[in-house]
Amino acid sequence: MVYRPGRPIQLYMSLICLFFVFFIRSQESFQTDSDSYNGAVRENYTWSQDYSDLEIKVPVAKDVVKGRQVSVDLRGSCIRVAVRDSQGERVLMDGNFTHKINAETSLWSLEPGKCISISLSKCGEYWWNAVLEGEEKIDIDKINKERGMATVDDDEHAVLDRLTFDYHQKLQGKPQSHELKVHDMLKKGWDADGSPFKGQAFDPSMFNISPGAVQF
Repeated sequence: MVYRPGRPIQLYMSLICLFFVFFIRSQESFQTDSDSYNGAVRENYTWSQDYSDLEIKVPVAKDVVKGRQVSVDLRGSCIRVAVRDSQGERVLMDGNFTHKINAETSLWSLEPGKCISISLSKCGEYWWNAVLEGEEKIDIDKINKERGMATVDDDEHAVLDRLTFDYHQKLQGKPQSHELKVHDMLKKGWDADGSPFKGQAFDPSMFNISPGAVQF
């Protein structure tokens, strides 16, 4: 926007403010739609992402109902999406990715008369600020960076489950997982031949077990 003498500068300032207000609202509105959550709405497609995957939806005309009408070329560093009709081929999306993807585990499907859904597997666990090179970038400081449970592996799940269990046990004044594990080992020798406790009921209160004494 160029300022021209003779026009009130307040007018230009107001227009600039309106532009920034609209831009901020647009960024916030992306988070309210699952199709653009942590992503954005672009001219020919909408994209969203989580920690390990990226989803793209490319709208198509109502008469695009069969897979043979669609051409999707997915590679590790680029993508090309087109539809075929009576007038030939029309390219909807074409360019280089801002980051590498795993093309072997990435998929696409056609929702007849609605859109082409593309699921991209990221090569690394990081947030993208754009899908294609040269397109407008999003502010990744304004997205939700929390990892969903679907992105947590089995080992991490086990740790989270144990921490949750320990939290509830502690609230109820009951033994936590590290104590229960040691108790199971002690019980085996408690009533064994030669044990001074043989014949007595097992008493866990006799032991003070620190969390660091047990390895999971």
